[in-house]
Amino acid sequence: MSLPERLQRENAYLQHLRIGGCHSIAFIFKNQLPSSLKRLEVKNCEKLQYLFHDGEATRASLPSSSPTMHSESISNSSLSFLEHLYVSQCSSLTCLSSRVELLAVLKHIEISGCPKLVALLSSGQLPETLQHLNVVDCPKLVSIAESFHSKMSLEYIKIWRCKKLKLIPGNLNSLSCLRDIYLWDCPSLVSFPEGGLPDTNLKLFSIDKCRQLKALPQHMHRLNFLRELELRQCPSITSIEEEGLPTSLASLSIADVSIYRPLIEWGLHKLTSLKTLEIRGCVYAESFPQEETGMEAPDQTLKCNLSTMKSQWAAYRTQASLARVSPKNNEEDAAGYDPPLYLFDYNTGQSFLEHLQVSECPSLTCLSSRVELLAVLKHHNVSERPKLVTLSSSGQLPQTLQHLKVFNCPKLELIAESFHSNMSLEYIMIWRCEELKLLPGNLNSLSCLRDICIWDCPSLISFPEGGLPHTNLRFFSLDKCRELKALPEHMHKLNSLEELKLGECASITSMEKEGLPTSLTSLSIADLGFYRPLIEWGLHKLTSLKTLEIKGCVYAESFPQDYTGLVLPTSLTRLTIIGFPRLKYLSSMDLQNLEYLSIIDCPALTSLPESSLPPSLVQLLMADSSKIEGGKNKVDDSKKSEECWERFDGKK
Repeated sequence: MSLPERLQRENAYLQHLRIGGCHSIAFIFKNQLPSSLKRLEVKNCEKLQYLFHDGEATRASLPSSSPTMHSESISNSSLSFLEHLYVSQCSSLTCLSSRVELLAVLKHIEISGCPKLVALLSSGQLPETLQHLNVVDCPKLVSIAESFHSKMSLEYIKIWRCKKLKLIPGNLNSLSCLRDIYLWDCPSLVSFPEGGLPDTNLKLFSIDKCRQLKALPQHMHRLNFLRELELRQCPSITSIEEEGLPTSLASLSIADVSIYRPLIEWGLHKLTSLKTLEIRGCVYAESFPQEETGMEAPDQTLKCNLSTMKSQWAAYRTQASLARVSPKNNEEDAAGYDPPLYLFDYNTGQSFLEHLQVSECPSLTCLSSRVELLAVLKHHNVSERPKLVTLSSSGQLPQTLQHLKVFNCPKLELIAESFHSNMSLEYIMIWRCEELKLLPGNLNSLSCLRDICIWDCPSLISFPEGGLPHTNLRFFSLDKCRELKALPEHMHKLNSLEELKLGECASITSMEKEGLPTSLTSLSIADLGFYRPLIEWGLHKLTSLKTLEIKGCVYAESFPQDYTGLVLPTSLTRLTIIGFPRLKYLSSMDLQNLEYLSIIDCPALTSLPESSLPPSLVQLLMADSSKIEGGKNKVDDSKKSEECWERFDGKK
């Protein structure tokens, strides 16, 4: 197979060409392509060995059977307009071109998935016009270029998964336009060129998994425009220059490298502009910052992220607007060592910390003994901490806190003794805290609270006196709180509440006579003991209700149940019935606005008369109600309904 010989002649103005899946092409000659071409994409050409061969000698040396892109002899000294070149998944490609002048105005090169690529250009040079260079998954790449031109416009370099690459092109420090450089997973890389990195515009420098790299580039402290530095999994880097790092840094990430202690000895506190700090791989730390090392964190730090594994693995991270503790799994050499761990156990000066996320720290028992150390904290996210007993030993949370999320902390007993009456808390989520029995007092004073979710807290027995705040609360969800005896007080006063979800709280068997707030637009009830009290109060009083889901009514044989006096709100547009194992038929529903009806896991349902379905119905969804006969025809016969019927096996 070959491309048409007239491609160049008959497409004189062609600017974008994509070649894909042409498995018989081995070479592409420069004269084959229109000189007007600006963007060329070549993908999945498995026999392609070279791009842009040009000489007659080369052509003559090819065997007659070699598939090529033949052309007439057309005068075309270069692809004079080609600016973007993308090559991917060409398993036989070994080189792009023998002559750099063929790509004289090239701006973007992206090469990926070319396992036999050895060099980009056999001339050893890159176009002076090049701005973006991206090379990924080229495991045999040995040479990018001999050196960079001093006048190059290169702004972005990313080299990733190039296993054989040992050297970066020389003259790197002359690239005055360079802003970002990424070198990831190049395990054979041993050093940077003399002179280091350019100090004029470089904003981001990232190194990861360069295990043979012995040292950072020279003169790092001179990079006065560098804002973000990432050093990860480079164990051979064991020291830094005496002058240290540039004080312009706003973000620093250090992961599993050996320069942690030299960096501390130099003095992290000298990075006075630092907003984001991440440290991973401090295997023996029992607290952070470590007072015994003399480590001082920068005063301007805004965010903190700490993660400690049972294998004595720790990470600390701070970021410009949020601080998180991200778990990084490392299960080696646990050796049964499980030290106590505390965050902020003395005054670290973290006065700007706003976001804190801590996860998978099996030895952590408390965050801080002093709430003032987290004086401006806004977001607090805690998860996967099996020994955590309390968030703060002082029994208080910061008044500035806006988001509180606690997940999978089975030993947690105390969130706080009480909430401040002037707290800004907007969101509370407590999930899988098996030992938690009480929520903090003064909950009803949280005037900014909008969402509260309490899930899978089987020891929770009651809500604080006064119930929930009734000014801004929009969403309230309870699930699997099996010891909870009652809903919060004064539920009917929650005039802003729109969505209520109550599931698997078997001990709740009654409700206040005033019932639920009439502002509700969505109500979900699952496996509750107060289903009958709710009916007796009167669901029809919820005049704003649009969505109703009822699950786990195990004795009902019809719905609605005439003998219970159940009347559904006429405002309903969506109704879902789940897990009625004895349900045999639907009674007539006077729901003139109902559009969506779902019936799921009702195996005994045998009757679905047309009279039970409102004419407004748009969609009927049924799962595992296999005994229904003729239901589809009855729905299709409803002239006022839009025909939509879906049946599926709910087990799939």
